[in-house]
Amino acid sequence: MIFALVADDHPDAAILALRGCGVECFAAHDADTTLDALRACVPDAVVLDLMLPGALCPRALALDVRALFAGRVVVASGADPRDVCQIADAIGAVALPKPHLRTDLVRAVTGDSL
Repeated sequence: MIFALVADDHPDAAILALRGCGVECFAAHDADTTLDALRACVPDAVVLDLMLPGALCPRALALDVRALFAGRVVVASGADPRDVCQIADAIGAVALPKPHLRTDLVRAVTGDSL
């Protein structure tokens, strides 16, 4: 079973899609909670919204997440798609600008090819 941290201020759709495919999820609704969660446990994947409350800068948040977590990061964000792709590339993550298909999210988190 895959264990994913969904770092999003509106995580319900992502959690519903992932749990429906057997991914166990827990949510962090802001930047500080996300970073604290990554210090406390090691998920198999992180779904990261760059526009989390408390994030001073989307790029800085992504870099902080990467510094704490070396595994699969999926940047699934409603930020400008160019920014999503650039930031994901900078931290070696999968870029998944919103809106996206639920199946694409599941594939990105589970590691299946997109």
